[in-house]
Amino acid sequence: EDAEALGQFFRKQKGISFGDIQVKTYTNKMATRTNLKEGLRWLQRSCTPADIAIVQFSGHGIKRERGLYYMTHEANIEGVYYTCLNWETMAESLRKTQAKQILFLADACYAGAFGNATLATQQELASVLRKKAGVMVFASSSQSEVSLEKWGHGAFTKAILESLSGKGDANNDGKITLRELIKSTTSRVIELTRDKQHPIIHDLSKYDPELVISIVQ
Repeated sequence: EDAEALGQFFRKQKGISFGDIQVKTYTNKMATRTNLKEGLRWLQRSCTPADIAIVQFSGHGIKRERGLYYMTHEANIEGVYYTCLNWETMAESLRKTQAKQILFLADACYAGAFGNATLATQQELASVLRKKAGVMVFASSSQSEVSLEKWGHGAFTKAILESLSGKGDANNDGKITLRELIKSTTSRVIELTRDKQHPIIHDLSKYDPELVISIVQ
């Protein structure tokens, strides 16, 4: 799983790039509406103004009359309001999270099933988080592109892991900054997918591009 691989990577950075690292992961049947809401509350409780928070989201977003929703494990297309997580609830929780910086990694696959349901694009999902919570969103693809998977990970997560592990170290100083992560991941995804998928990041102005995300071991 992409989320588990990223969590494992950052656990190994404890005491290296960051003094302490806490990870909480919800995959497959654990990715329920209840668990995700509790995870967001945990993030609020855990973060201080000195902390960096990284949130990874993989899955589908869906549009309904009351807004955008995340399709949870138990999602029922006939009961979206009760089985899915409202995206504005996500945004409000992140707005209340007192981290110095929040990086939201969005790997939402636009293509998919769910009958005649209207799926949300990465741009729509990112827009809510930026406007409601001021969160920096690094999305795996632009507009309505498909997020591709055939490397054991999705192209986006594979590129992120490679970049954090050293391929993103443009100046060979042993550190991967936010700027380096974004540049390396973007070019690697385009390369892996043969120009079919183009990661995009919106509004980097409030963030420190020289923030060190990982130290190469």
